Amino acid sequence: MTDVNNGNQYACKIIPKNRMQRIHMQKIAREIMIHKELNHVNVVQMHHYFEDNLNVYMLLEACPRKSLMHVLKYRGKVTEPEARYYMKQMVTGVAYIHSQKVVHRDLKPGNMFLSDRMIVKIGDFGLATRPDGQRRRVTICGTPNYIAPEVLYKQAYSYEADVWALGCILYALLVGQPPFDTATLKETYARICNNHYREVDDSIASRSGQDLIRWLLQSNPELRPSLERVKEHVYLTKEYVPASLPHTCCYQMPPVSIIEPPSSPSSVSTVARNPEMKAQIWQQSLVYPDVSLRYQQQTIPTQQTQQQSQYQQHLLNRSQKSLQKESKVSSWLIRKLPKLPRFRQRLSSVLCPDHKKTGLLAQSVQMHRALEACVPEMKRNNACNPPTVEDIVPLFVTKWIDYSNKYGLGFQLSDRSVGVLFNDNTKISYTHDRRRVEYMTTDDEITRYHRERDVPTPLQKKLELLRHFTEYMDDFLTEGGELKKYRTPPRQSKNACVPRMRRWLRTDKAIVMELTVPLLQVNFFADHTKMVVSQESAGGRGYLITYIDTGRHASSYWLNDLRDLGCTPDLYERLYYVCKVTREFAELDNNTTA
Repeated sequence: MTDVNNGNQYACKIIPKNRMQRIHMQKIAREIMIHKELNHVNVVQMHHYFEDNLNVYMLLEACPRKSLMHVLKYRGKVTEPEARYYMKQMVTGVAYIHSQKVVHRDLKPGNMFLSDRMIVKIGDFGLATRPDGQRRRVTICGTPNYIAPEVLYKQAYSYEADVWALGCILYALLVGQPPFDTATLKETYARICNNHYREVDDSIASRSGQDLIRWLLQSNPELRPSLERVKEHVYLTKEYVPASLPHTCCYQMPPVSIIEPPSSPSSVSTVARNPEMKAQIWQQSLVYPDVSLRYQQQTIPTQQTQQQSQYQQHLLNRSQKSLQKESKVSSWLIRKLPKLPRFRQRLSSVLCPDHKKTGLLAQSVQMHRALEACVPEMKRNNACNPPTVEDIVPLFVTKWIDYSNKYGLGFQLSDRSVGVLFNDNTKISYTHDRRRVEYMTTDDEITRYHRERDVPTPLQKKLELLRHFTEYMDDFLTEGGELKKYRTPPRQSKNACVPRMRRWLRTDKAIVMELTVPLLQVNFFADHTKMVVSQESAGGRGYLITYIDTGRHASSYWLNDLRDLGCTPDLYERLYYVCKVTREFAELDNNTTA
């Protein structure tokens, strides 16, 4: 929500009253009373609260970088310096909360929010409580993977339960999953009660990090340290903690300059002497320094291509010179070098599902080659664009909804077909007439159901989600482009498949969606413009570029015409960005098949 008087933005927590019983109203009142009194740099600020006949509203500090849960989703796990950076702030924030006589009772990565400056903000005080004098709580509550054993045993508990949760979070940051995580709730609870978890070894954390985790995860709450003692632990005081982190750490491994101490000692080792390994270090640190399509979180670039090329050349020269110098590799980096490719591998698995069909893998490569052959040659300062293509109607995504924190991405195409790409990489679709259902497994096996009632029971939940996504987009979302000429889809063979989402990525700058048609679409958040690159066999001229402007008017051009005749600066800036998108997608696909 935005304050129209000053432009300040807030997050708004809306709680419908029709879903609440009297006891729920009491819990909400308790949450508000506790949260509104807290004021700390590492706690989400509550600015205001009010209600009407329908809802209760809480205006909260906006945290645009989402939460540590999202960091783990994209990264898998983080480096030790990053873990110390986050942990230090979490401990400080929880210590403040405890000083205000409040037990949070639901500490987990999803409640550790990140501000625009990557400051940890503890939020969601829905389960928070104040111990009544010497009386300790016995209610079982919290998130299963982070619940302390005394809570499960229904013993009296207090602040120590939050200390336990911090140990679980630190473990999850370093390992990639909570310490007691299993396939079933029963087994998870059994492991918590028995304090049975896999120890962190030297390849993951330093000895002091392992020691801190063991200290925090003591079964006996009386043996756990106070947060004041945790603050002074060697892991947070003697080992390197970055002063700040760039927002790109939400999605990718930080550069060596971030995770290395400013004056780390030289180390003579096989790794440091190995040019290939040194090159690998720089590749990891310079994978996406400035030209990242995936995780740039600025507005649409306005720099000229020449400036970008000069900066890229500067980065290349800097890396080459550094490789010629005496390498400075810390003990942490030496331990992690064998693990480094896994970060890239993790990134590839998120953005490039492991398809084995060469046709799919060649799609991004072919598209990039076509763009790379044209974009650098274009005149980019024309007063107008080439003649538009009127006889071909391109397909594009008109609506989308990101519910990936629970299910996946839903989308509607200009032919009115609807699809969902689930987090498990399965796909389900409605045909344009909303009658036939198609389901694709992770192995790309397609099953068609001519009636919804034919869909088997194991797929009923996904079918129900497809219905919900469809109804929501139909009822609440605006078309992303003019559709008067897109309503009737072209004639298709009986066995033709509904176009599916191959992969997608959302950043603060844009959402990038790649379909199986082949088609790639980039929606820019800043001005709601869109770029669509599609391969059109009907015209026999290769790739069609469709630009949807701020007024939702669509204009299509042949890529070759843009190369030969040039285009306006606005169109070129967006096309240049799309070219970067295809380059990195192509690199990911090549790495997957290598």
